[in-house]
Amino acid sequence: MTKKMWLGHRTEDVVLGGAKVGSVSAEAEKARGVDVQDIGKSSYWLLGIGLICLSLAVPGISAQDVHSSLIRAPYSLSFGESTVGKATDPQTVTLLNTGAAGVQLNRIAITGDFIQTNDCPVSPAPLVLNQSCNIEVIFKSSSVVPVLGTASVFYDGSAVPLTVSLSGAGTLRVPIVTMYPFDLNFSEQLTGPQTLTIVNSGKRSLRFFSINVKGDFMILPSSTCESLGGLLAPDESCSVVVTFRPLDVGKHNGQITFTDDAKDSPQHVALNGISKQ
Repeated sequence: MTKKMWLGHRTEDVVLGGAKVGSVSAEAEKARGVDVQDIGKSSYWLLGIGLICLSLAVPGISAQDVHSSLIRAPYSLSFGESTVGKATDPQTVTLLNTGAAGVQLNRIAITGDFIQTNDCPVSPAPLVLNQSCNIEVIFKSSSVVPVLGTASVFYDGSAVPLTVSLSGAGTLRVPIVTMYPFDLNFSEQLTGPQTLTIVNSGKRSLRFFSINVKGDFMILPSSTCESLGGLLAPDESCSVVVTFRPLDVGKHNGQITFTDDAKDSPQHVALNGISKQ
């Protein structure tokens, strides 16, 4: 027996050569011996169930996300451990309007030991189609406990916001940076590379955010600090290998700056060189 799926209505047009020549009903098809299955209502019901299951199965996705043209990424931010009272580097949440109409961002609220700044348009100016804006979030713990928070984006007058889950933990265990030597001097007799050693003598891993050099000096690829993935474990050391590359004769001064999560960040190491050639 022929089977036919009837999608959501009881009649279908019959078209020949691009022109409608009549219509056929589900009842007429049944009379001809066709096994007709009307899935119109059931398909819509299953679609609704599917959307609910999607919102339950994927963390951070709500039923509102499925219908909203405003999307955000990521759905959560984790800051890990941070020294009590010291702000972390910011992490970013991006909002994007994927709909044809502009979206008005009424308010961005945040809870917990977190602070936000953003470059989003201020209502009544809309976030237009394909426009995005960023929310920068930092964590500054006030005590030695795990902290949970939420960033909430209220838009288009809705009482139900888009949310981003936030987490972090305060700690009194701190990294301690020890560097030697305290400066590097490149005289005419000492023109080859010199090595700066950094030791974490604290009780928690040291997180490097950046290592920058100024002046006619260069950090060589043989350095190990920049290849650590940002973390230096307690009682471990790494090295920064520096060379002097003067562009002209005379005395040259420079500096290496380490930005990290130690209390005395940033740390500076002076660089000096003399060139007579």
